[in-house]
Amino acid sequence: IILSLASAGLYFLLKPKETLDQSKYDLYEQLQQHELREGYLIFVTKPGVWGDIAQGFSGRDSRYGHIGLIAKSQDGTWTVINAAGDPIDPEGSVREENLKNFMASATKVGIFELKLDTDQTKKMIHRARFYVEAKYQFNSQFILGQTNSFYCTELIWVLIKEVTSND
Repeated sequence: IILSLASAGLYFLLKPKETLDQSKYDLYEQLQQHELREGYLIFVTKPGVWGDIAQGFSGRDSRYGHIGLIAKSQDGTWTVINAAGDPIDPEGSVREENLKNFMASATKVGIFELKLDTDQTKKMIHRARFYVEAKYQFNSQFILGQTNSFYCTELIWVLIKEVTSND
């Protein structure tokens, strides 16, 4: 799943910023020591069967099993917009959640910067919030091209495509 960003020809847009590992100390506290910006991508490893499956889909680079888009709420709180759910739970959706909550069970975190200009970043966040407000569902079948649902990397891929016109 994660490598789909690279295999879609979009890898050139990613610039690694940080990789954090739980072996040091609390990941959220580690992240607070780094400068975050809206539009950064956050990759995480989370324990559990679905996290293991998602990491397995990632092919050669199986460090991460989930991805989201970092944004700021109106009150200045860091949030993550992501498509999340359990393939057997119909309650999954595209959602915006507090960064600390998003990272709560993560054992590894990677932060990547997209090489987008300020207007593209704003448009990407605006579009992501549209999908949240329109109540797009989690694509539990992992089939590209569903009209009202996304899985995590599909959401990011669609957003990048929408702001860069790259397919």
